[in-house]
Amino acid sequence: MSQHNLEIAKRGIDAFNATDVDAFTALTTPDFEWSPSMVAIEGQLFRGSDGIRAYFASLRAPNGKRIT
Repeated sequence: MSQHNLEIAKRGIDAFNATDVDAFTALTTPDFEWSPSMVAIEGQLFRGSDGIRAYFASLRAPNGKRIT
């Protein structure tokens, strides 16, 4: 893996851990898809920047349900 790719991966991990939605979104492409394996949201597919925002919103939801 190139140094450039390592830096992007590190920035993504840092943004995710800081729940910095804008920074995390900036590192993805419009066709980004994510299907987390966390029990509370398992089976949901999050697409693009709207999906990233919905994912992070679901983490803040008291019941873990997707907020739209």
